Amino acid sequence: MDSAVVHTSKTFEDYLTVIDRKNIRFTVADTGLKRSYGDMLLHVLHPTQPAATDLNNSSIVIHLIYHKISFLFTGDPEQVSERAILERSGHNLASTILKVGHHGSSTSTSAEFLSQVRPEVAIISVGEGNTYGHPHDLVIARLAARHVDLYRTDMHGHIIIRTDGNAFMIESQKAVEDTFPLYRIGINSADESQLKKIVHIDEVRARSLIALRPFSSLEDLARIPGIGPSRVRDIIQQGLAYVDAEED
Repeated sequence: MDSAVVHTSKTFEDYLTVIDRKNIRFTVADTGLKRSYGDMLLHVLHPTQPAATDLNNSSIVIHLIYHKISFLFTGDPEQVSERAILERSGHNLASTILKVGHHGSSTSTSAEFLSQVRPEVAIISVGEGNTYGHPHDLVIARLAARHVDLYRTDMHGHIIIRTDGNAFMIESQKAVEDTFPLYRIGINSADESQLKKIVHIDEVRARSLIALRPFSSLEDLARIPGIGPSRVRDIIQQGLAYVDAEED
């Protein structure tokens, strides 16, 4: 199954060569395409044809349903594609397990998209020490705010999920105690290093925040120089900050 977007890399050429040599059936994925494999159902949610010319937004998005357990494989589509999926799909996106888009990049996995998928488990496929900074703290925070169990290939190694359609089991190459270093940050008591984990809060703004305490609401953060309504919305959407009682 392929998006039909042509690429000039040798990897892509080798891929086509293998398909031709082995006479493998080639199917162009298009929104609405459905396949059944026994009791397992496969729905293609993206892309529409002709697919976008950029590789990320031409990624195939597949919803795989096996009885009570479902998987959403997102590829690399960015938030513009996520919005398109939400707008055109009458399909229920709720999924037990989400393969997080674009290696956890901030360009994908919007709060709106997560609110429709409502995963129990999220898997991020990402290389250890990659130069792109994946996964992004904003995506990690969105998952943490929803208390989604997170597995990452850079931390857990190989990840295998087994299911009988009623329950599932996850096996990983390495055990990791906690992939979320911090669930929530209380803006009235957190120290500077913690506050800097909040989107748009750098060292200078963290110090201003501390000096302006207490805050009665997250909207009240607009009192900080450089934090306007738009940035307050980003902070709320990130889901990491909350209003706590001021520390004595």
